[in-house]
Amino acid sequence: MPCRQLRIHTATDSTWSVATCAADQGAYVPSISEQIRYCHSGAHRECPLYCQARIYEKPLSAAEYGRCSFAPLLRAA
Repeated sequence: MPCRQLRIHTATDSTWSVATCAADQGAYVPSISEQIRYCHSGAHRECPLYCQARIYEKPLSAAEYGRCSFAPLLRAA
């Protein structure tokens, strides 16, 4: 089951699409590998951004990423 935080934005003519994560206050665009590993696989509870948003009970700003032990994973992605 896909993650409920994943938002797919598609052009009206369907020539392109981009995925964003609603667990982020900004416009975080998960990489293709992140989408495969977390967003589409049903393993979204293992996603660092999803986990942090659940800890703080709100979408995160970029300044809040460093408050959790997942920060190195986010910087490496």
